[in-house]
Amino acid sequence: MYAIELYFDDLLECEVRSLWQLVAQAAPSDTLQRVAHARPHISLAVCDDARVEDLCAVVEALDDKTFPIHFSVIGCFPPSGTLFLGPAWSVPLAAMHEKTAHHLRQRGVPILSYYEPGHWSPHATIGLELSPDALTNAFDTVIRQFTSLKGWVTHVGAVEVIYEGRRHVNTRSVFSKELAPWQ
Repeated sequence: MYAIELYFDDLLECEVRSLWQLVAQAAPSDTLQRVAHARPHISLAVCDDARVEDLCAVVEALDDKTFPIHFSVIGCFPPSGTLFLGPAWSVPLAAMHEKTAHHLRQRGVPILSYYEPGHWSPHATIGLELSPDALTNAFDTVIRQFTSLKGWVTHVGAVEVIYEGRRHVNTRSVFSKELAPWQ
């Protein structure tokens, strides 16, 4: 499985990692810290299968500039046990998603339906594969300490998402680049 992801400035990344720690304390059985090379991000697209050359070309074609991002929502996807931060909608975020989907379609790379335009729920995961009880406990813990987070999207990259059985165990960077400075 592969993904194209947006990455944040160092301060925002640190703040999101602090929430990973908080979730790990509230629901210690499954944490993002156990996923090797995991990095706070928003996935623009996820593909079951893709050629690395196509992913690199798509990332290279994204000529966007850095842009501000504001996380003010905590949410969950109960079927997958995912706890996440939801960003406020913005033109640059929506445009990058649309461009990513367009470039992948041009190269014949199918996107998982959840990431198709019109179905995408942008999010930054803070808890992964949590049982219903752990999800409830983590949500309760985070919501009591959460304040909105603001920062910048500064990089875009392609990764291989590696599973052992049904567990996400590693994220291998394929290609990434820094976005041009916002003016």
